[in-house]
Amino acid sequence: MRVLLLANVPTPYNLPLIEMVRGQSGWDFEVCFISGSNEAVGWADEDKPLPENDGISIIDRRLPRLNRLLGSHAAAATALLATLKNSRPDYLILYGYTQLPQMLAIFWAV
Repeated sequence: MRVLLLANVPTPYNLPLIEMVRGQSGWDFEVCFISGSNEAVGWADEDKPLPENDGISIIDRRLPRLNRLLGSHAAAATALLATLKNSRPDYLILYGYTQLPQMLAIFWAV
């Protein structure tokens, strides 16, 4: 079973849970974070290191030129479309729904 989780940013409180689910579920479990940080949160990037392995990524970094030209959400939404098209997950888990990539994922799922 292919499962894709889309969340805003990696956080100190969700990374341990995500790693546990990835390790114990037996699923083909891909995690996409929209961006690496959010100015409104109370921790710095170095406080929440992202595990370096396949299946976890920060998708606005996949298209750095588009990110510079149109911003993080446009780059993340475009990268997410490619991910959804290529991986075709059986289940899509959205952690939040307030950003463009998350709304796009809702439309893709319907």
